Amino acid sequence: PRELSLEERFASRLGLRLGDLLTFDVLGVPVEGRVVSFRQVKWNSFQPNFFILFQPGVLEEAPASFLGSISRLDDQQRLTIQNIVVQEFPNVSVIDVTRIVTRILQISDQMSLAIRMMAWLSILVGLVVVYSIARHEVQTRQWELNLLKVLGARFQDVRTLVLLEFGLLGFFAALFGLLLSLAMSYALAWQFFGRLWMLAWEVSVASVIGVSLLSMGVALLAASGTLRQKPLALLRAV
Repeated sequence: PRELSLEERFASRLGLRLGDLLTFDVLGVPVEGRVVSFRQVKWNSFQPNFFILFQPGVLEEAPASFLGSISRLDDQQRLTIQNIVVQEFPNVSVIDVTRIVTRILQISDQMSLAIRMMAWLSILVGLVVVYSIARHEVQTRQWELNLLKVLGARFQDVRTLVLLEFGLLGFFAALFGLLLSLAMSYALAWQFFGRLWMLAWEVSVASVIGVSLLSMGVALLAASGTLRQKPLALLRAV
């Protein structure tokens, strides 16, 4: 039997293994082949490729379609060549891959912009939630904070306590969100983009630190009124 090379995901969908025999009908002529290898194909590279490859010398006499490519042409040159090919060879199909790729990149940029806007909106909503939680917590613990002041705690000490609490809250929330997003991006890259995945450490670390600092700032803003309150009200209540 002739030797065959199959694209690995195509073979997986059909349940094919190394050594399997396949029979192809080429214009009524049965052609048998044995699977001897699997290949990884990057379909998003826009390079000509196929699910099944026969060894040389098997299909040369069968009817075939030929593919060719011309690269490094500007817009005017591409248009000129397309017009010439269509006029001289009406049975030849011309596909402007550059225009297709450009359109795909434009759609990808629009999707990326929408995702970034959703991310910023999520951060904004999260900061509003942090502000509400901080304000509620400080008001709930107003008596406790004033008691610390009565016992000798300085304004800086109470402020540090609030900043530490909400800073840790923001840090762990950002860390969990980062790990979840990395896992999702890795899964998408593995499944749809040929396992092309890269981790930007600088952006990841900056995101965690930035969210933590923002949480501390929002919490301090929400608690500023209560933190500056004099403990005199507590003493009078007692």
